[in-house]
Amino acid sequence: MELKSNEWIICPAIWIDDGKKHNNQPENILTGYVVYGIHIVDIFFRMSSRGIGKPLNIKSLKLSEVQEGYYTNYKRFVKEWIDY
Repeated sequence: MELKSNEWIICPAIWIDDGKKHNNQPENILTGYVVYGIHIVDIFFRMSSRGIGKPLNIKSLKLSEVQEGYYTNYKRFVKEWIDY
């Protein structure tokens, strides 16, 4: 997914698609939830402090359920961007 005009990357994010609808998610995420932070370590801290995956059990997540990407100023989750 390419960035829109005047769209910027704010921070790294992880999208975990558990097949459920969650409130207050990026506009392009219909199921699952996005956790974002300044660093990847912040993301895992946020997940554990909110009880998501408590204890954080990476082995229970299927690779198809987890996507690494970025959160943008347009409140979107993008998996990659093109640097012009």
